[in-house]
Amino acid sequence: MLFGSVALIVGATLLPFGAMEAAQIPPAWCLRCGDLWLADVISNVALFVPLGMALSLRGVHWPRVLLLSLGFSVFVETMQYLG
Repeated sequence: MLFGSVALIVGATLLPFGAMEAAQIPPAWCLRCGDLWLADVISNVALFVPLGMALSLRGVHWPRVLLLSLGFSVFVETMQYLG
């Protein structure tokens, strides 16, 4: 389940499919980008819940689960920004 959740996050966030035109992509620094900010927050939470559950089921304590999830989220957002 752990590797499956990581694969789901990578596949849903880093692999290109259905790319937007450059004019449609909000600036990288934008925290509230029109109507899309809430959908982005909800989809990020939905993607990272299985990872947190998998880590918890493996016996990882919740503070470490939060730190690992935060670190992986920052990694994914950085890769999206660079790529």
